[in-house]
Amino acid sequence: MSELFGNDQNKEALSPFGKRVIREVYLLWVRRLVFRRILPLLLILVVAATFLAHLVFWAHVIENASAAEKGGDFMNYLLSAFMHTGRKVEVLLIGGPIVALVFLRQLLRIGKRLLRL
Repeated sequence: MSELFGNDQNKEALSPFGKRVIREVYLLWVRRLVFRRILPLLLILVVAATFLAHLVFWAHVIENASAAEKGGDFMNYLLSAFMHTGRKVEVLLIGGPIVALVFLRQLLRIGKRLLRL
């Protein structure tokens, strides 16, 4: 064990073999974090965005939104447009931001962990 860490077990005192082993351990740890926490959330967001792209005609939404000149009219337009959509679109428009927030929360947690190293 002493040839792996050297005499004083500092990061600088690691042998090349020890540095390679620690690098591999870090890579495994990051892969585990990405595949277990980030990738499923990212896939959910991609599926939700794909469904929204197929269910909502965004060109018409933007064209109609430009007719609302004042801020209050625009909010009324958004509320009315949301209330007259189908159940699938409503679920995707409400669930998508929730999944995005969970995704960002996981990214921040992983970032904090990586900064502590």
